Amino acid sequence: GWPFGDHLLKWPHHRGRNPRQDETMRTKPAILYIDIETAPGALSEDDLDARVRAKVPKNYKSPEAVAKWMAANRADVLDRTALDSMAGRLWGLGWAFDGEHPRVHVVDHDAGAFGEVAALDALRWDIEHATRAGQRTLIWVGHNVKGFDLPWLWRLAVKHGHDLASLIPHDKWGRDAFDTMEAWAATDYRSKVGLDAVARFLGVESTWGSGSQVAEWYRAGDEDSMIRHLTEDVRTTRDVFLRIKGLRPHRPLDALARQLDLAHHPDTTPTPQD
Repeated sequence: GWPFGDHLLKWPHHRGRNPRQDETMRTKPAILYIDIETAPGALSEDDLDARVRAKVPKNYKSPEAVAKWMAANRADVLDRTALDSMAGRLWGLGWAFDGEHPRVHVVDHDAGAFGEVAALDALRWDIEHATRAGQRTLIWVGHNVKGFDLPWLWRLAVKHGHDLASLIPHDKWGRDAFDTMEAWAATDYRSKVGLDAVARFLGVESTWGSGSQVAEWYRAGDEDSMIRHLTEDVRTTRDVFLRIKGLRPHRPLDALARQLDLAHHPDTTPTPQD
């Protein structure tokens, strides 16, 4: 079930132009499509050693065998901290409201905690604007958003004492978040189908690149590819959500942005489906 009624999604994605439309915008939920990219943590050598040692299989007994296993698996253990909100780092946020062009904020880790707070500030400001200072209900939409993105962001906001924590859904049974992975699983609670696979099956415009490439881009310092992937993930999430809700994907407000993307990435940008 959908907490506010599917008919509300059929209203135009534009700001009100007269008092009646303004009233419509106040009652229509603000739908926030969101995705995050994360990176391995900045662990000390001692912390990383402890983490690697904890992963050594129990059947490795001799010091030589343990040391060899640790050396061979050290890089992989570090990479996997990108999946741990208490060990990894937030690399960037991507989000869009309704039919708007996605926005991406890359965290400045050189600024330390201030870089993370600035990312939370940027999202908080956009939420304030889109919800008209809380006059509109906020609905968070993402793929595996309940299992990954929202817990990560909520914990980060709590860590920094940021007021965004009060807006991020963190109640297991709350209805202010819609997880497209969870919805796609239907009654098969064990199903965890990736965003790209769902998009291909539905025939909607698929994400650019693969999530499995993110670690490679990060190690290579390829920020452009990571931004591109994050932007397309937000768009694809929106298209999948609309299809699940029985609506045709549409991108009226980022048509110009897509034309610019085509100009800069003629060989990698998928063709929009009208």
